[in-house]
Amino acid sequence: MKTAQFTNTGKTKLTGKQQSMIIERLKDPTAPNSEIIKRAGYNAKSITAQSQQYIQNMKIPEIQNRLEPVVDEIEEALITTVRRYKDSEKLPEVIEAMNNARWIHDKVKGKATQRIEQRSERLIISIDLTGSDSE
Repeated sequence: MKTAQFTNTGKTKLTGKQQSMIIERLKDPTAPNSEIIKRAGYNAKSITAQSQQYIQNMKIPEIQNRLEPVVDEIEEALITTVRRYKDSEKLPEVIEAMNNARWIHDKVKGKATQRIEQRSERLIISIDLTGSDSE
């Protein structure tokens, strides 16, 4: 188990919940983002809101720096989640997979674009991993 040191290394002062998120992620690098947010004490009710909160926090350089020791494990867990849920019939699972794919892509290549279509009773998600902003 990795431990976190909470001396501020940057100019960003982290909240208690942000620090808790770091601790929870370091304790369990493979847990879903939504689960880490719940454990950290955030009040986001849906998986989508929890994932969005996690992504928002991960944009903070101080958090990125503190999670650097486990970033490979985190990314592998996200890839596994995407593969597991990409064809799910349950909308929250598909959204979790989409948010994870977007986060991975943004970290590696830059901003991802997405297009969501509804056809009959299935949700089809298309994620452009080329990194081009043609819209």
